[in-house]
Amino acid sequence: MTTREKIQSFVTRTHLLYLLLAISLYLLKGVLYFSIKEIPVEIHHIHMRIDELIPFIKYFYVFYVSYYVLPEILLWILSFYDKKKFWSLFWGVAAANIVCCVCFVLYQVQMIRPEGYPMDLALRDVKSVSDFFDFCVSMQYKADAGALNCFPSLHATMGCLVVLLGLKTTRDEARFPLWLRCVSVFIGLGIIASTVFVKQHYFIDLVAGVILMVIMYYCARKAVIAAGKRKKNELLEKNADI
Repeated sequence: MTTREKIQSFVTRTHLLYLLLAISLYLLKGVLYFSIKEIPVEIHHIHMRIDELIPFIKYFYVFYVSYYVLPEILLWILSFYDKKKFWSLFWGVAAANIVCCVCFVLYQVQMIRPEGYPMDLALRDVKSVSDFFDFCVSMQYKADAGALNCFPSLHATMGCLVVLLGLKTTRDEARFPLWLRCVSVFIGLGIIASTVFVKQHYFIDLVAGVILMVIMYYCARKAVIAAGKRKKNELLEKNADI
């Protein structure tokens, strides 16, 4: 086997292309998100009574930060079991990201952070697990100092993607292991909930992000299924001609 054939075999066997596609979702989000942050627009606040009732739970930061790694890994793992669902989720979340960024330009929302939260914590100040999570949240607040572009929540869209990844919606998806389904739903719900528990988003941001992702996923799923049927019919017609 030549070197080229070995590389092709490795790429095919490891589904490397699917992993790169999953990672590209974050590149798309990053380019769009940080580009529009430079656009000066009017800032809004959509604080509601329910936001006051939701407690601040710093330990949900574990789920919040997992948004940057786990969704792409789980989406890549899904490609080994169900490529049709992979493409449905991929195009669905890509479309949701674009819609979110359009919303950010048209209606920019800023989150109001908890008053009196320690923002000057350093790693040397960490003496306990509780201190560690205070430090992590304070670092997140510093990194996202403006707390802008909250509605809809990109975290909620990705969390919803992970939940949908774990849900069995057709008989064809039965091959995806049950334990991976359970892990996906648990992590996805945790990511969604973390947006409000670490006070990075309003409750309405969460709701809008979830609804948007569900709509985009089912639209993408219909498109993927339709494309598959067209391809199958074209193949049948080609074979018939032969």
